[in-house]
Amino acid sequence: MMLPQLAHNALLSGDVDYHGVADSALRLAARGAPIKTIFFGAARPNYFLIAKPQFKSIQELRGKYIGIVRFGDTIEQGNHGGTGIGIYKDWLYAETNDRIVRYALPKDGIAPAGAPETIVSGLPLTGDHPMHPFAIDAKGNLFVDVATATNSCQAQNRMPNVPGDKPCTELETRAGIWRYDANRTGQRFTPAEMFEARRSLEMAIAALAAERATGDQMASMSEEITGMFASLDEPEQFLVHDMRFHQTVAAASGNRILTALMNMVATILFEVRSKTVRRARDLKESAEMHRKIYRAIRDRNSEAARDAMRDHLMLAQKAQEQEEADAIHQPSS
Repeated sequence: MMLPQLAHNALLSGDVDYHGVADSALRLAARGAPIKTIFFGAARPNYFLIAKPQFKSIQELRGKYIGIVRFGDTIEQGNHGGTGIGIYKDWLYAETNDRIVRYALPKDGIAPAGAPETIVSGLPLTGDHPMHPFAIDAKGNLFVDVATATNSCQAQNRMPNVPGDKPCTELETRAGIWRYDANRTGQRFTPAEMFEARRSLEMAIAALAAERATGDQMASMSEEITGMFASLDEPEQFLVHDMRFHQTVAAASGNRILTALMNMVATILFEVRSKTVRRARDLKESAEMHRKIYRAIRDRNSEAARDAMRDHLMLAQKAQEQEEADAIHQPSS
């Protein structure tokens, strides 16, 4: 077995004469790469049957007239469909463009007649993987797959010898499973969920750090805070101290899994924030919030550390949203 990127590189460089990575090779050939496709096969057809709960097998449908009826918006109305579909309670759920919608199942007939209700909207549509398959469990949790825009975070996707960006900023809003409530309408996919995840993660980390931090780790936190105050006029350098502070707090939790998760998140956030931090309006307030977190950890006050981290992340979210808004409205030079 060979990774697709390695297979394509080896084929184009002449190190191998052929390989069996068909789908991405077809895309390369379509873009002009000197590749010929000889054969492409599949183990089984990629079709799915969705039926009402009383039908337990395909055999039970034999001899019954079911019919084929189209419902929902058409291509002419701007609907490009999707791959997600499922039944939960008395509703038919389906993916359409950037949304997961639901239709009330009819008491008579086979197709919904009413207008759909939107459960989730704003799902990403860019890149090579715009579809959003989903699953709904018995408790009504709606799990939506939000795939990557590229195969490996490349600036030029699927092209030989183009390395993936590191860190991969796609991970902020792609390459994951998002959970929603299948019973609630009007939910939106938004990068703000990253901050929601950060609060869940870092509040727990801060509380553990207050219990477990060593003297050396507290000294490192103090040094990073000093660095923040010393770089109030240098946003990029301030950001470096900011990220190091959060990574040190994570290490002080004494939990290697939490530390690894925080390091991953910090890498993504550094890349994203570095594009907007020059527009930061009040770095001094941010430095003060970090000092409050540090003092709570130094005082071994877990509850105060948790609360200080929550307050800081709420402020950080508002600050980043403002920086992004300023970037949008700033005229290009």
